Amino acid sequence: MKNALTFLMLSFSLLIISSNAQAQNGWWPVHQLIPTQDNSTNLCLNSGCFVWEHQVDSATTAIYYQIIGNEPICLLFTPGVNYTKPFLHSQYPYSIVFFEGNPYGNSDIFLILVDGSGNPITEMQPLSTSAANDHGFQYIENCWPRKFVWLEDETLKLADLVQNDYHFTVSNIVTIDSLNCSSPVVFEYYNSLYWMKNMGFYDVIRFSWQQGDNWTDPINIDTAEQIQALKNTTYNYQLLQWTFKEDTSWFMMDYFPDSYYSSFIVPDVSQNQPFDFDVCDIGVGVKNSDDVGDNFFQAYIDNYNGYDEVFLNQYYDINTYNNFSNMGANCRNPQFFIGEYAAPSTFFFYITWEAFVDSSWQIYYSKTPITWGGIEENDNGLVRNLMVLPNPFQNGFKISFNLEKPLPVTIDLIDIHGRLLTNLLSEKCSAGSFSRLFDVSSMPLFTGPCLIRINVEGSNSFIKAIRVN
Repeated sequence: MKNALTFLMLSFSLLIISSNAQAQNGWWPVHQLIPTQDNSTNLCLNSGCFVWEHQVDSATTAIYYQIIGNEPICLLFTPGVNYTKPFLHSQYPYSIVFFEGNPYGNSDIFLILVDGSGNPITEMQPLSTSAANDHGFQYIENCWPRKFVWLEDETLKLADLVQNDYHFTVSNIVTIDSLNCSSPVVFEYYNSLYWMKNMGFYDVIRFSWQQGDNWTDPINIDTAEQIQALKNTTYNYQLLQWTFKEDTSWFMMDYFPDSYYSSFIVPDVSQNQPFDFDVCDIGVGVKNSDDVGDNFFQAYIDNYNGYDEVFLNQYYDINTYNNFSNMGANCRNPQFFIGEYAAPSTFFFYITWEAFVDSSWQIYYSKTPITWGGIEENDNGLVRNLMVLPNPFQNGFKISFNLEKPLPVTIDLIDIHGRLLTNLLSEKCSAGSFSRLFDVSSMPLFTGPCLIRINVEGSNSFIKAIRVN
């Protein structure tokens, strides 16, 4: 009865939040994300935890980690050394923080492990220590062994990231593309990789994707001479973005390597026209590719009364944009993230940006609830007859479902706060019936409710399960 009353009160609170938020464009009021520090940039947020770069002085930056609601923890600080561009990968029972740094003179790529409370459990471990500057790190989530790509000066490299207990090594380093490369971007859909390459008189966007253990030869997918920038988007919506210098408009293109579907999408969906003003620093966030209505958000930076501020499309209207920040300060780097858990199948969706306030760059945020439908429902339309037996379970269970066509499938066990407990499966499954036993007896002990998440084509299905002693 107590649990039911708690859930009812939480649901009622979310209803009030949503009702009040709609009057504010569907979002909570703007707040400073890290109020105790200034000169904070390059935020990366994942499942209620985030890392960022703090400028200590002109020659020194530090990497900080924080769980929402807790105090920040300094992971790395060395006077005279720049640690920059942190990336957070959540993995139960610890998380991996990747970052760049120059403790030995040139730029290299490192990682450090943190436990569930955010405390470091390893020393800093190098992933690259070449004579060149290593930068532009991108982690590939759904490969096994894990892989990452980076730039060795202007040459694009790819390697396996092998883990043995708490120690990581790098093996099987290959060159994907040589010379004049920049802006590598990894998308989870079919483990596809995009980057830019200067061809002398113009830039091209290049593309490769994983086929078994190999990667395809680079392909030019756009040869427009005016490509300016290539940026990543949110996890569940696989979009390629770039900006054309000549008319200052921007486009996004869904690109699927198996040629099932390829189309252009422009911000003004109804008129099929690009922006007609100078646009920079674009951010995109969306629940999934089938929902371009209530949960489709786009943000950009535009000049307003002498300041670069954040403009965001209205709630329920993806074609009308309002000044979202109204800060009277220069803003940059709008990003969207899935934040902390709010209720069963409901998470807070964050928009964050940097603003130059009180003579320093600071990170601000707002958030809105995003709901994926009922926990017991399959909302991606591709997974049918999803079952978990036994449920409740103790040391293992069997997952079964039907799949319409051969597709890559990822199955994760997550807690009710949306944090990853363990990855159960990441592979391409055949069409038809799927049934497999999963042994979780070796996992650290936990009891109580959890969620099994089946991700297909970037869209999730959930089923609730309970672990007992």
